Amino acid sequence: MRKSESIYKTLVENALALTGERSLDEILADSHFTSYKDRLKKELTGFGPIEEHLRDDNVTEICINNFSQIFIEVNSKLFLSDLSFASEFTYQRFLDNLLLKINKVVDQRHPLTDGTLPCGTRVHISLPPITTNAVVTLRKHNVEKYNLEMLLKLKMFDQNFLDRLLSWINQKKNILFCGPTSSGKTTLLRATLMATPKNERIISIEDTSELLSIGPNHITLLTREDPENMVPKIDLSMLLKNSLRMRPDRLVVGEVRGVEAVILLDALATGHKGSFATIHGHDANHSLQRLESLILRANPKWDLMAIRQLIKDSVDVVVVCSKKNGLRVVSQAAEISAIENFGYLLDVTNLNH
Repeated sequence: MRKSESIYKTLVENALALTGERSLDEILADSHFTSYKDRLKKELTGFGPIEEHLRDDNVTEICINNFSQIFIEVNSKLFLSDLSFASEFTYQRFLDNLLLKINKVVDQRHPLTDGTLPCGTRVHISLPPITTNAVVTLRKHNVEKYNLEMLLKLKMFDQNFLDRLLSWINQKKNILFCGPTSSGKTTLLRATLMATPKNERIISIEDTSELLSIGPNHITLLTREDPENMVPKIDLSMLLKNSLRMRPDRLVVGEVRGVEAVILLDALATGHKGSFATIHGHDANHSLQRLESLILRANPKWDLMAIRQLIKDSVDVVVVCSKKNGLRVVSQAAEISAIENFGYLLDVTNLNH
């Protein structure tokens, strides 16, 4: 530990010992804390050491394992941060402030929660007994709206792929974006939405607001969870059913991962062309197999070939995102040509980076 960190932690411990006798303003006014006043105030009333990481555009993810251990992701690689919270007490104050910002409550009965900060950063919190300590994960989403030309300059894909993608958009192909966690699916989906005609009405359906608004006729519907059961739950399936009554030109599902897959594919197969969705999967075939399993989970008696026919009628193109050498790239694009007993016949293009 750096000498300045050790001095700071000692001062904080002394400050905390006085919290029962003196107000926070009186403690901060003490000459012993003058050089650490701003930092101590952030520890007790704000986000403490992670404020610096939240401001740093190079940091894309922040993983807090306990008060003294913070990891940050830079260029898709994790590093142990030099910064940490001073004590369990200040870490708890940070948790309280964080929960207030995302308007959520966690306790032993409901130890898990998700939310979004006003800046767009996605938050996940897990408490004991699910984890040994309070664990916080923050995934930052750049508020800058990358368009497709900007992603081309960042070498996420080449000009040939961009030309094909623009053609698919104009032809109103249904596109499934897939890839592992934090591979750039949402960034590419958002940029693709920005390339759609401005007079089209787009309805987005998400758990947390990540796509950001691309114009006045872009409507976002968000799911609702209530651990206390004070208000009814609203899931993706319910939102999808209602979105069909909102005159969408294009439907967008932030992430397909449950029974809503059936409703989405039914809608796409019956005329809602030019729609987009994301799913976790490491290549085109794997993603389509995941779609099959999601449908079978909801309808275990359905015939597998009938499911594959529904997927072929609904999904035109699968775009695969991945991480390579610290960069988020498009690694594969596949068009579904036909279905066979063994699976799907795909016209696959692998992108070289």
